Amino acid sequence: LEPNTTIAPHIYTAYFNGSASVYVEVPDSPSINPGYITALIWIYQTANLAGSQWTALRKVGQYFVEPGDAGTNYWAFAANIGGVIRRCDTTAPLPINMWHMVGGYNDGNNQCVVVDGRVDRCISASGTITTQSGSLRIGSYSSEVFIGYISAVYLYSRALTDSEIQQVYSSNVLNASG
Repeated sequence: LEPNTTIAPHIYTAYFNGSASVYVEVPDSPSINPGYITALIWIYQTANLAGSQWTALRKVGQYFVEPGDAGTNYWAFAANIGGVIRRCDTTAPLPINMWHMVGGYNDGNNQCVVVDGRVDRCISASGTITTQSGSLRIGSYSSEVFIGYISAVYLYSRALTDSEIQQVYSSNVLNASG
């Protein structure tokens, strides 16, 4: 994964019905094991989600984008930094039944959660992402599932700047305000 490229930049829209057997899997490879990352995913959540039984994107033991622990319809970006999962939750819940771009990044000093083209919240997270073998899953992982649509996944092997994140958001056809 080159610093300025993405994998799966525009996957077809898929519906995830809350079943652990419904997912998209990307086999393990060096390209999905970066030391730093930006992970952005377009979601259309069709049910209220809260807690640890939900996930939209997960690279086992490394990073994930999922509903957060802060309450119903909050979202989080988390990464394993030096063996510790560092989690950054959104500051407010996201309305359901509409498209949102959610995700986050880790730049070696900070970890930030992103909502609809803007950085929502950051926490201190010094170090690189711990590498672990395993596939990248979209839509479910083990018993953690997603209910709704996922249309695009962007993975970068570096932290994007705020303006680059805004550009990804603005250039996507799912952005109803763009």
